[in-house]
Amino acid sequence: MKECWKQKINLFEEENKWGVGKEDFAKVFGKAFLEAFTLEMLHTTFEKTGVWPFNPYAISATQMQPMKSSEEGDGDVLRDAEKHVLMQEDVIKGQTAQLIIQNMTLCKLNESLHIKETRKQTDHTVLFEAGRGRHMTSDETIRLKQQMEEAKKRKQDDKEQRKEQREQT
Repeated sequence: MKECWKQKINLFEEENKWGVGKEDFAKVFGKAFLEAFTLEMLHTTFEKTGVWPFNPYAISATQMQPMKSSEEGDGDVLRDAEKHVLMQEDVIKGQTAQLIIQNMTLCKLNESLHIKETRKQTDHTVLFEAGRGRHMTSDETIRLKQQMEEAKKRKQDDKEQRKEQREQT
């Protein structure tokens, strides 16, 4: 798979004159995957590991032993693996910090949006109480809308009456 992946990346870069981006990844990876994972390769893999046909002796006990750092060159591999793990932990910490900052930003945006929405109560905030949608043709919604229109008319009438009283005095 690793070799197929490298070949497909090189071929893509030669054909397109740019590197593999997010939008190209699936296409390039799919070609490499289909080339690498053939039915014959899968059968061979299962056979060599003793999965199918079942062979408990396909992998010896010595092959199952953990790698020892005392062997020549193995210490370098272990140190590299340890560095890799530490670097992964640093990346995860950075990503966690980034998520926290994004969450804080979204909370602030949500709060400012909520303040803007609740500043002036409109027909929309009453019709969609607590952010829940309603069927506009339901009897309850129609009744609520009629009550709101009546209240609006009463408020307008009161306003006109006060205006007339001020003009008379």
